[in-house]
This record gives sequence, C-alpha cells and structure tokens, in this order.
Amino acid sequence: MIISDIRRLSAQIKSLERRIEGLRTAAEKCTGVMNDMPRSTQQTDKTCNAVTELVELQYKYAMKRLELERIRDVMMDRLTPTEAEIVELRDIAQLSWIQIAFKVGREESNCRKIYRRALKKF
Repeated sequence: MIISDIRRLSAQIKSLERRIEGLRTAAEKCTGVMNDMPRSTQQTDKTCNAVTELVELQYKYAMKRLELERIRDVMMDRLTPTEAEIVELRDIAQLSWIQIAFKVGREESNCRKIYRRALKKF
C-alpha cells in the first residue's frame, strides 16, 4: 500500500513540476507595451489566469510533497537504511536499476533483491 502511494504521489509531483515550469516559462515571456493606445483586457485576463493557475499548482505541489514526506517517514521506520535508500531511489527519485546500483555501490541484481524484500514488509 505505501509503495503504491509513493509511486502515485511521485508521478503526480513530477507532473505538477512540469506544469509549474511551463507556466513560469510562459509568464516570463509576458511583456507589456506602454503607449497611449487603448488596451484590451484580454491579455490582462490571460496573465491573471496564468498566475492564478500557477499559485494553485504550487499549493497542490506543496501538499503532495508533504504527503509524500509523511509516507516516507512511515517507510523509513519499517525498513533498514539500505532498503529505505533503494526504495526511495527507485520510487521517489525514479532512477533506473543501473543508477541505483551505482549510487549504493552494489550489484544491480542485489538492489532488486533488497527492493523485493522491502516490498514484502508492506
């Protein structure tokens, strides 16, 4: 249950990060022109909508991160440090087995075995 929650939250957080980055990029491209011509409120509305969406996404992102941290803390209490590190690298950081093996200094097959053992604890 906890591992599937971690995977789900990690995917949602990654999605929110991409959307937030897209909105920030769009916001940086907004420019204003000062002249005496009448202005359309359409551009202002677009900017306001983008800022509102950005704030909402950042709030959702913060809540998801808090939930993930809570689940991570529960996980850490149940697993050995090595198991916790491998689960975190795999399910939160979403690294490949080769990357995980390199980071923890173990064989890839050993990392998979430790991961399976950790999953059985849940």
